[in-house]
Amino acid sequence: MPKAPFERVYSLIERKKLLQKVAKENVKIVLKTGSNQVVEFRTMGIQDDFSLEGVVVGGAVKDYEKVTALFYVNGERYFITTRLRKKEGYFVLVNDTQFYRFNRRAAFRVEIPERLDVSFFISTIRNIEVNRRVPVVEFSSGGARIRWNGDKKLSKGTLIRGSLQWSKGKVLPVEAHVVHSPEVGIYGLRFVSLTTVTINRLKMLSIEIQQTVHFLKP
Repeated sequence: MPKAPFERVYSLIERKKLLQKVAKENVKIVLKTGSNQVVEFRTMGIQDDFSLEGVVVGGAVKDYEKVTALFYVNGERYFITTRLRKKEGYFVLVNDTQFYRFNRRAAFRVEIPERLDVSFFISTIRNIEVNRRVPVVEFSSGGARIRWNGDKKLSKGTLIRGSLQWSKGKVLPVEAHVVHSPEVGIYGLRFVSLTTVTINRLKMLSIEIQQTVHFLKP
């Protein structure tokens, strides 16, 4: 199995310094909730145990809901899998040992094993209705590779509209351009017309897929 594109931050001192910097500089934190929402956590302060205090913007979350928190410090990208506690007028992002740093040297692209059901439901190609579900064989937050066994070849620049589908009914609408075909029946796509919300959801989906591939059993 290839090396995971992230590594655990075991040092308690390092984690504390990072969280202090997040609080001091009001670093933007993106959260993916258990209900597959993507919202923003705006930091207001830090507690004695280095849990972060703040408000949630862009959606409603439950007390003690499991979340994945993504943020940047000193040009490095980190994420924590933790819980969000609801208080009077604010939330607490609980400090947790499931704290990871992305390995910037590792490709942020993951091959999708057959045991994972990740697909692209194509609704239109060049604005022509298709309504066809195809497997995703490789994914990153910026694009994907799909397996397309259609009679017609997809030329470079072709606009495809549809939605990424994975897990239990999780869906993310996207638009993409065909950028290349590295082998017969495989096409590389680049996601386009991205909103901030879509970009954040793609980043979170990439984390979710890579956690499953590298850490969870079949």
